[in-house]
Amino acid sequence: EVLQAREFIESAVAEKAASLASAADIEAMDAVLSRMESDVHPGQSTLAIDRAFHTTVAAILDNSVIERVVGELFDQRMT
Repeated sequence: EVLQAREFIESAVAEKAASLASAADIEAMDAVLSRMESDVHPGQSTLAIDRAFHTTVAAILDNSVIERVVGELFDQRMT
């Protein structure tokens, strides 16, 4: 159920974020992606960087509730 909820919510978030993203938002996503590329996979920081990417995308909507929900759904995947 958590994965289904993530798929539904994050799809809507990504779609909206794509229409709102500024150059600074894209730079923030690129920075996280650069961290992913340079990280040893799998490593201790892999999940933290992955989570950071998802919450960075959610942050584009400028809605702290959505950003928190995306982060919490990501965290629930791990429990």
